[in-house]
Amino acid sequence: MVTVKDGAAPADEVPSHTVTFVTSDGELYCPPVEEEGDVEAQPRSPSIGIANACTTKTNPRGVAKAKVTRATPGTVTVTILAGKAGTDDVDVTFFGNATEVSASSEQTSVERGGELRVTLTVTDADGRAVVGAKGRVTAPIVNHIEGPSDGAQGVKVFGLTDETKETVDSGKDPSDPPYCSGNSENANAGTNDKGQCVVVVEALADPPATGGAWTINFALASTDAEGKPTTLSESITLTVAGPPSGDIDHDAPERADRRARVTVTLTVTDADGNLVGTQDIEITAVEGDVALLNKDEKTKNGKASFTFFVQTNATGTGVFLARAGEASTLIEVALGPKPVVEPEPEPAPDPGPPLTWNNELVSGQNLVVWNGEDGADPSAGAAEGVTAIWSYNTGSGSWDGYFPGAADVPGGNTLTSLSNGQAYVVIVE
Repeated sequence: MVTVKDGAAPADEVPSHTVTFVTSDGELYCPPVEEEGDVEAQPRSPSIGIANACTTKTNPRGVAKAKVTRATPGTVTVTILAGKAGTDDVDVTFFGNATEVSASSEQTSVERGGELRVTLTVTDADGRAVVGAKGRVTAPIVNHIEGPSDGAQGVKVFGLTDETKETVDSGKDPSDPPYCSGNSENANAGTNDKGQCVVVVEALADPPATGGAWTINFALASTDAEGKPTTLSESITLTVAGPPSGDIDHDAPERADRRARVTVTLTVTDADGNLVGTQDIEITAVEGDVALLNKDEKTKNGKASFTFFVQTNATGTGVFLARAGEASTLIEVALGPKPVVEPEPEPAPDPGPPLTWNNELVSGQNLVVWNGEDGADPSAGAAEGVTAIWSYNTGSGSWDGYFPGAADVPGGNTLTSLSNGQAYVVIVE
């Protein structure tokens, strides 16, 4: 649709203009312009004779329309020629058959008595949004959904059939996509120009919805590349949780340095360990040189967070209290730089075995004095590399010897002991 304006004329008395539409693909048709009120629609003008263009005239409100059909999926450019009023280009996206459907939700945990919205996104083979697609809940077993156990109850889905819910419209943001079935008087049926529509999932409070993981299965009728009917399937798993219970987990550090900004994430679960849905949470700074910069007031998928600042001269411990329903935790964080720990002195080197010879043995002959135990076995002086130890026997006027290699040979060694303070000749390789 194009509107040609004439600044000198009233809004409903715009002089008629001839407008030509030309498309880069497909066929064009210029239908009569429908206007509210008493303004008579101009009849369709004859086509200029080619399928990719049509010519018409504006009505008294300056409006003219053209309809593009049989275009190949993709972006089509329509050029508008309005004489002295000028020209303009409009890009129109044509989508193919739906081939993909995905389900997502910002909130995947819901408390009993609460609800959340699931967005379905429908696209064609090239990822283009499919407009006007309608979904339905697949019914594999019972109640269109799969509960966490046999006999599970208390979860309902709205916005996919003619079934209505009193609060379904009151809680919906006008900017949200329409309901997938268009069951609201104010909602268009099927997906919007982004290929999206929403459904509402409610966890009943009475009878109480069964806690745990619920899988909701979606299906969408479509046509394949050969024109045959097909069904697209998608599912999403949501968690129904009870009220907060037990301890609240957190990832706070053991210590935070001065002037640091620290963000702490809290995890809140029910008595069965399920992440809670939207729950009020209270976070306060109880003690220490800290300042809360921001904090969540409600949980989302069982998570909440807060950020604190450590004062410039902070010492000691910062203490925080987090409470959600019956669940709570006390968080303690040491403040300031980590204390300097003096390193332990290195141990003195091992002196090794006590010296037995008065001098270090070297290769060859060594005239040394035995400083070890008096009467020690000669093997005590046979360090590595020693081949013989000799001692002069003044009584016999001969040399007594000890040979480590012949220590076990009877009669091989005549030196049987070492005397403290006595000189010996030690042979080393």
